[in-house]
Amino acid sequence: MVSTPGLMYPGTKQRRTMSYTDENGDAIDPSTVTFELMDPYGTVSSYLYGTDTNIGKTAVGNYYCDVTPEVGGRFYYRWKATGASTTLNEEGNFTVQASPFVDGIGPRAYGR
Repeated sequence: MVSTPGLMYPGTKQRRTMSYTDENGDAIDPSTVTFELMDPYGTVSSYLYGTDTNIGKTAVGNYYCDVTPEVGGRFYYRWKATGASTTLNEEGNFTVQASPFVDGIGPRAYGR
């Protein structure tokens, strides 16, 4: 997943996407699709397609999850799917810029 160019700040929605295909390359829907997000403090949030409104589908086999990180730091994510020919996990990460307004980092920390 390629992020939008530029810095990401706390409180800004981020979209992560995932596509599932069978062994022939045809788009398929897994039985279950889960998106997990670990924040910089190690807290994991889990979103299940069909249950949580954060996770949705744009077409057969194409899923997205919208999350809004509230702090700066590195976030890790994992897509998990189960079903015939679809058991697949994919992981990635993205960085949210630290903010003096949100993360409690004053101007002194920035050398001012």
